[in-house]
Amino acid sequence: MYLFFGILILFLILCSLLNHYRQKRICKKIHCMTVEEKSSILNSITESFGYCYDICSDLFVTTLDAWQKNFGYCRLYDEAAASMNMVFDCEPIYFNYQNRTWLIEFWKGQYGINTGAEVGIYRADSILHAHELSSTLFFGVSEPEMLPVSYELIDKDGDTVFQYSKVHWWLGTFRMGLFSHPENLRLKISLTFPDEEMKRSYINSLLQVGYSVDEIYVCRQTVSVFFTSPKTAQPLRELRTRIAQWKNKKFIQFYHYFTKPFVHNADRLLYLYYFAPRLFRSVLSSRGKYRRIHKKTIKKQNRK
Repeated sequence: MYLFFGILILFLILCSLLNHYRQKRICKKIHCMTVEEKSSILNSITESFGYCYDICSDLFVTTLDAWQKNFGYCRLYDEAAASMNMVFDCEPIYFNYQNRTWLIEFWKGQYGINTGAEVGIYRADSILHAHELSSTLFFGVSEPEMLPVSYELIDKDGDTVFQYSKVHWWLGTFRMGLFSHPENLRLKISLTFPDEEMKRSYINSLLQVGYSVDEIYVCRQTVSVFFTSPKTAQPLRELRTRIAQWKNKKFIQFYHYFTKPFVHNADRLLYLYYFAPRLFRSVLSSRGKYRRIHKKTIKKQNRK
């Protein structure tokens, strides 16, 4: 019995020493990398997840050719988000333009271990009736239909979390390792429209959902609005939201503890990638769950 415990203790000490050596070796490897090398490696890794890493601003940003475009958008995604530890405020703005129903939706909140914001631009193939809006699967617009999107995410203290601008169909930006409650975030969104008809239709829809004239700012073809408290009904998910936020907070604490040899997210992520690749993938990917939600949406539509 004593021999067994002696061997076990010796084994644990050996594992600890090997683990310590491995950590030191990985840390040294990352410290020797240039900024360009770090950026190149992270982008080659995250591209398959539909994101690129902007090392200058320390942000993950959705790519134009992200795989998510193949899945479109449906209200069911928002309703199921808490099951993927995504807790956010959402604001769908539906309007008609050029014989089609368009959807521009805003999101802000907590995405796992990331604080983030999104603006998505989608459309249907025809004019939809009001009762069809929440059940229709919309698809991301084509390249000629993309719009210049600009936004600034502001925290409860009035400080800018991040700001970003790009011509896109779904501009999502995420800061890793930061915890936030959606109600404590404000998102200033600016969209530039190609013509007066589309701009006016969008503004009218903003007014219809509850935004006042004083909350909408227009400069030529650009329309800006502050997304603070949603004007539209939110998915009923209070219990799941509380559980998800508790998990998110714990995951962020674990992320900071596990990667504590480093301060910057680029270094933290590379350390996570080399030391625990499976954990790294789980931090970035919700692809499997997203696909399951999509399949449920398709089945639901086929039954109608």
